[in-house]
Amino acid sequence: IVLAPMDRQEFERQIEAARAALGEDVFSREWEWGRALTWEQAAAYALGEASTAAPQV
Repeated sequence: IVLAPMDRQEFERQIEAARAALGEDVFSREWEWGRALTWEQAAAYALGEASTAAPQV
């Protein structure tokens, strides 16, 4: 996804805040979980329709 420079800065700031709050291990594990989602799975998750089963990474 391409972000405008201003949006990119905010995105990076939020990512760093999440990384600091969760710790590197948890953040990395959850980041990879999210990356493994299909568009359909991500949309279902965002809408609260996703199962609790994590995708295989």
